[in-house]
Amino acid sequence: MKYHFQELIDLEEMENILNNFYKITGITSLLVDNQENILVWAGLEDICTSFYKKNPEANSLCRENKEYIFSCLKEGKGEIYKCPHGFFKMTAPIYIGGEHLVSFLITPFFLETPDIDFFKGQGEKYGFELDSYLETLKKVPVYTREEAGHILGYYADLAKLLGETGLKNQDRLSKNMKDSEEEQRKSQERLLTIIDSLDAHVSVTDIENCEIIYINKNGQELWGDVVGKKCWEVFRENQAGPCEPCPNKELINSEDFPSTASTFEIYHHNIDRWFECRKKAMPWVDGRFVDISFNIDITERKKLQEEMLKASKLESIGLLAGGIAHDFNNLLSVIWGNVSLISKGLEKDSPVLHRLKNIEKAVYQARDLTNQLQTFARGGAPVKEASSILELIREVVSFTLSGSNVQYQLSFSPELSYVSIDQGQISQVVHNIILNSLQAMPRGGTINISAENMEIGNGKVEEEVPFLEEGPYVRLIIQDDGVGIPQEHIQRLFDPFFTTKVEGTGMGLATSYSIIKRHGGYIRVESISGEGTTFYVYLPATHTKTQVKEKGEERLCKGSGKILFMDDEESIRNLVKEMLELLGYKARVARDGLEAVKMYKEAIDRGETFDAVILDLTVPGSMGGREAAEKILKEDPRARLILSSGYSKDLELSSYKEMGFAGNIAKPYKIETLSEVLDETIKAEKRDSPRGL
Repeated sequence: MKYHFQELIDLEEMENILNNFYKITGITSLLVDNQENILVWAGLEDICTSFYKKNPEANSLCRENKEYIFSCLKEGKGEIYKCPHGFFKMTAPIYIGGEHLVSFLITPFFLETPDIDFFKGQGEKYGFELDSYLETLKKVPVYTREEAGHILGYYADLAKLLGETGLKNQDRLSKNMKDSEEEQRKSQERLLTIIDSLDAHVSVTDIENCEIIYINKNGQELWGDVVGKKCWEVFRENQAGPCEPCPNKELINSEDFPSTASTFEIYHHNIDRWFECRKKAMPWVDGRFVDISFNIDITERKKLQEEMLKASKLESIGLLAGGIAHDFNNLLSVIWGNVSLISKGLEKDSPVLHRLKNIEKAVYQARDLTNQLQTFARGGAPVKEASSILELIREVVSFTLSGSNVQYQLSFSPELSYVSIDQGQISQVVHNIILNSLQAMPRGGTINISAENMEIGNGKVEEEVPFLEEGPYVRLIIQDDGVGIPQEHIQRLFDPFFTTKVEGTGMGLATSYSIIKRHGGYIRVESISGEGTTFYVYLPATHTKTQVKEKGEERLCKGSGKILFMDDEESIRNLVKEMLELLGYKARVARDGLEAVKMYKEAIDRGETFDAVILDLTVPGSMGGREAAEKILKEDPRARLILSSGYSKDLELSSYKEMGFAGNIAKPYKIETLSEVLDETIKAEKRDSPRGL
């Protein structure tokens, strides 16, 4: 004899279980049969029932998708699927005696932040009342894949339990089983087992006397055996009495009935964890009101949100900083170039030459400032090479602390791995951190600096660095015994322009954060006010060392031939043209890529050619160097092209050969630098010629 599901399972009890779970977790669920008849509905109307099911076209897609999903269900296995409208849903089939009778449907959620524009377009397509629809969309929960997996696991376990219970009830109906109370007790024990399997801690507290009367296995692992203790003794740090006002009592309304569920985030200082807490008052088995508290650990989510906020701030400031740095470098190019031209016409003992050298030093310092700004922009990509960090640290620390009353101690692990870094940028990071420590110790002290190898992955991922990819790293630790940093400033420490120092710019640590992030690393800080500060820097390790070409003394290389120079700034065009002519070249200049390509083609038509072409990477509102290079190389694959940019660490500048360029030069530059780049490019061996794009 075949039975209907409602003959085997008490639907009223099932509705109570699902509604209680909804009150605790906020998760809406349905129990439907194979004809899509809703047997149990737990929770409020969701976005599907409020909008999509009321539109014939949208509802048709829902039904087709659901029929397909139902046809693929297997016993003992739930499914997470994405519906045609972009929502994720879950279903867990309930089999009794090998027959699929009903299924759990867990209503919409997201696995990542939704694309509002996409859903806005959907709302317009189906003619939904847009404001109400978008407001309802905000209520659709966002789970991590791990959280979704645990929720599905709960319903799959519950489905299995119901299948087993239904089968037993089927046998009971056939055999007129008498011991129904024992079976109910066993079902309750199994349900508690399922609650124990949740990746959340669930506690039950007497609202009247604040005594904990139940806590699940997950909660016991976190808090210990706390049954019989007061909730404020366990969940509040250094508290001598009940909370005022007691949040549990607020769960009961003025008519002594349970009010709506309360959801909030809470930070437990004693265990350093964040939780999303959902509390609901319910009558317990003995009639008294209790607080059912469902707590999900969201610590890693909070950390990820903080990292995303930092990244968003840096990206915004980067857009501004990149443009400022580019234009500023153009101005420095004119200043530095003219200074170098004037210097060539003076005697070595000329007093004017000394003043020009001072100007050169100031320009050099100004260029360093633009490099910091560029770190925030897209042009801040590091030019990495595998090298040892030991000498870099020694040199930077020694230089930064020179003449101060602060000492330092170095401690490096033996056989410390090489790291893949831009030495200039990492030197800047170390300098910024050491300078921060120096300023925190006005009366002197000691900075302890250590470095060690570490592995992330293969079960070795550290809780403190959840944002790094798996692999080998070198961890640099810089610890001082200075005044420390107040906790209210820790979260803003890496924000652009945030500083508590009178003479500070707020750029140092923000720059350091951006540099380390672009290296695929991570930087964090720990500090106790009055006791000191510790910075942790993680850098990807490598087992190979880059052979670095030693830089020789600057020289002025004379030459001959024709050079085509392109830049959108007239002052730079005039300056570089004069430089080229002083070096012995015949110079032609173009204002943008279009004009440069045209002049190159005209030269080819006349049977002439240019010995080298210097192209500015970025030309606002017109063709820049990259596109111009592509067109020139199509006309003449053997063209000798040199890339120039106001972004001294531009990604394109560091990978110029991949775009067909034979050389590169970063603004601002002196005549000596220009002469060396031209000399090296023109005299390069044929095997080094660019292959084109």
